Amino acid sequence: MSDTVTPPPASDTQPPSGTVAPQLSPDQVAELLTTVSALKAENEAAKAAAKAADDAKLTDAQRAEKERKDWQAQVDADRAKLKQDRRGLALEKLGVLPKFAAFAPDVDPTEPAGAAALEKWARDYPEMIKPVSRPSQPSDVPEGSMLHKILTGAAKSPFMTTDGFRRLLGR
Repeated sequence: MSDTVTPPPASDTQPPSGTVAPQLSPDQVAELLTTVSALKAENEAAKAAAKAADDAKLTDAQRAEKERKDWQAQVDADRAKLKQDRRGLALEKLGVLPKFAAFAPDVDPTEPAGAAALEKWARDYPEMIKPVSRPSQPSDVPEGSMLHKILTGAAKSPFMTTDGFRRLLGR
């Protein structure tokens, strides 16, 4: 038994060592590119013909089933896009910052469970919600009192007059 390893036979696609690839003229390169594009076109035509032949072999029931599957795939893709659009609108309505929308659960907000999941997520992660500035309401002022009316703008203050405003503004 010998310990020598025989090298694999030389490939026909590789030039022998020590040879240089031939230099091609621009005309030859253009001719080769034309040939390659023609072969690609023939290949595409052959694939289309093979597909047409396969379609011709199908029975009416098989053809109808194939069309139904194609349509179902298109409907599923449209539904997925609509679901993503509704989810985006729901997250926008909840005030979720756009850069955090990808972290929200991937649910359909038109379903009660999906809407509840999005609302729960928004409550659990308030740092991902846009800050909302609300006008402050004095909570310790009784609602029907004169002070409440003055603070909400329903009544004018009897203590502030036009002269008082001028003195306050320094005019």
